[in-house]
Amino acid sequence: KLFKITKEQANEVIAVISESGAIDGKEMKELLKDKKRLVNEFFMDEKLAEKISRKIKRIDEIEIQRVYTLPVKEVRSLINIDYIKGEKDKFKVIKIFDGEKVNEKDVKDIEKKIKDWKLYSGFLVSEDGTLSGILVQLNNVGLGIKGQVYESILDITKNSPYKVYVGGGPVVTYSINKYILSDLLVLVPLVGLVVIVILFLSFGNLQGVFYPLFAVILAAAWAVGLMSYLNIPLNIISSVIPVMLIAVGSAYGIHFMNNYFHSNEKDKKIVLKDNIITIGVSIFLAGLTTIVGFSSLITGGFRPLKHFGLFTSIGILFAIFIALFLIPSFLLLGKKEKTIFFKEEKKNDLITKFLEFLSHITITKSKFIIFITVILIIIFAIGIFKIKVEMNDIEFFRQDTQIRMVDNLLNKKMSGTQNLDIVFETKDGSSVLKKDLLEEIEVFCNKVVVDFPKIGKVFYLNEYLKKMNQEMYGGLTINYKLPDTDEKINDYMLLYSGKIDSVITANKDKTRVTLIMKRLPTVEIVKLKKYIYKYFNEQFLSKYNLNITVTGYANLYVISNDVITWSMLKSLFVSLIIVFFINLYSFKSLKLSFISLMPVIVTLVITFGIMGYIGIPFNTVSSMIAGVAIGIGIDYPIHYLVRYLRDRKTKVKKEAAAAAITEIGRGIIYNVISVAAGFMVLFASKFIPLTQFGALMCFVMVLTGFGALTIIPALLMLFDNNTSH
Repeated sequence: KLFKITKEQANEVIAVISESGAIDGKEMKELLKDKKRLVNEFFMDEKLAEKISRKIKRIDEIEIQRVYTLPVKEVRSLINIDYIKGEKDKFKVIKIFDGEKVNEKDVKDIEKKIKDWKLYSGFLVSEDGTLSGILVQLNNVGLGIKGQVYESILDITKNSPYKVYVGGGPVVTYSINKYILSDLLVLVPLVGLVVIVILFLSFGNLQGVFYPLFAVILAAAWAVGLMSYLNIPLNIISSVIPVMLIAVGSAYGIHFMNNYFHSNEKDKKIVLKDNIITIGVSIFLAGLTTIVGFSSLITGGFRPLKHFGLFTSIGILFAIFIALFLIPSFLLLGKKEKTIFFKEEKKNDLITKFLEFLSHITITKSKFIIFITVILIIIFAIGIFKIKVEMNDIEFFRQDTQIRMVDNLLNKKMSGTQNLDIVFETKDGSSVLKKDLLEEIEVFCNKVVVDFPKIGKVFYLNEYLKKMNQEMYGGLTINYKLPDTDEKINDYMLLYSGKIDSVITANKDKTRVTLIMKRLPTVEIVKLKKYIYKYFNEQFLSKYNLNITVTGYANLYVISNDVITWSMLKSLFVSLIIVFFINLYSFKSLKLSFISLMPVIVTLVITFGIMGYIGIPFNTVSSMIAGVAIGIGIDYPIHYLVRYLRDRKTKVKKEAAAAAITEIGRGIIYNVISVAAGFMVLFASKFIPLTQFGALMCFVMVLTGFGALTIIPALLMLFDNNTSH
């Protein structure tokens, strides 16, 4: 596929690379560019050599290596690991098992060796001996290849007489991707069905259903299609985009159709012209602020959030365009006269009565509403400080899923499924094989497992050196300790013939300590990382001329913790500022601009407070809440204020506020129900964060919609003293 050649020709190219011994993409590219060498040295067909040397120039080195590299780097198990065995006054490295078929005697011998040297206990075999592990280490290959390896392992082991459990980082990543695709097949049709039902219940006719639905499906298709063209991958965050656009984008069509249906004018052109001048302005402003809310996510440092913010914004832009241009075009088709859908007697329904009640309470009890709002802000602001950050991707899965059960078992029986690596490197390239340094590392390793009991095992160079020393002196347990001089340490390393590159580099300038841990919350990993840097402080590093780096899979959670938290705060600040200035430009009033933000701010404080009180963690998905809440939630205040300011020109303040509630309130209620119902679809997701996100966004929609119809009128009653705007 890389060169668009036949399978036989591909085998010939692979044979050339294998014979050459090329070890990286750069070396492979240089080889395959050289047509003469391919023909003269490797006897490749001249036409094929010409084709390969021409096409290889346009292919990236990383892509060449990715395609050529074998998926599996190494497989380690109890029958192929190294064991150090003493012979008189020296030692040698042997395989723990050296045979073709394991018999009962071999099993007992392996068991004895594992007990004698605890290095592999809890790592490749459980402490109670009931669980044995096979470590399959993969090269830097793509997710698709990792998935193939995982599926192949399942296929190979499906007929095993023993229970086989497959877990680990690549399995989690692949399973997330697999669940995303199955989620989309369920969630997208489901959200479409929900929106259809809500639209029909709201408007009771096919036009009210078809046009808003058509607008959002087309917008979602264009946005996701653009992602595909630009090769932007789907992940747990971007998988929400089509559901989000269908749920949220329906708002513009709903407001347009609501205004259209409630007009008593029969001439379509007059109605649509009035719609575009009046409701079109609020749709455009609401859409613009929604785009700002989503676009604010682009300012963060987390790429999946950036992609989500960008393509959701593009989808919203498409939805606005369709609502303001395509829907009116469809409505103009057919007869010139418009049917009067909502006669006066039909308007006196439950929604009208509710809005009239809300109007009366809000305007007559405005001070009480503001008082209650302030009390709620204080109560839930305290809860914000109780929010826990959790970036651990295994937490995405429900307890009853296979992947979660496997992870729980491995954490229970083995040393753990998370690792944190500490890499010590000399600044001048000298050797780390110094007794004093290794002794201090030993003290740390003994201390850290006491201070952090979830650390099941520490894997480091000293365990090898202590075993070498023990076997060099007759295998006595008393000699299981570090050699007593630097010279002995270096001599042992020269004698050692096994594989040891996981703990020390070939030129001995770096050594690695791996902490294998039971599954830990991100906050505990943060504490552990701080503990490490505090222990190996500047004084220690200066003493041994070292640099220290903390890395490993668990460290990714810590990095994600910082990046996503700051991304959320940054996007929250940016979106509020930009929305404020957009509203300031639109309303020409500082006071109204501040008032327009209040329902969203109150909603965010209450929502984050609830997260803290009930224990919903802050993660990659819930970090979107602020941007989404501002983006969508600001629509309702804008729709209300546009109508209020229009009526304020001819009516007194109370009348204008009441009229805005009763007239624009129906559209807001329809919108809230439609969008909230759309987010409820996420309850069907296989991912816990998405179900939590769906529940929180339902709450956000209801609260911002309700706030627009209560908090804003109450604030206007107290603070709007202008006679015109």
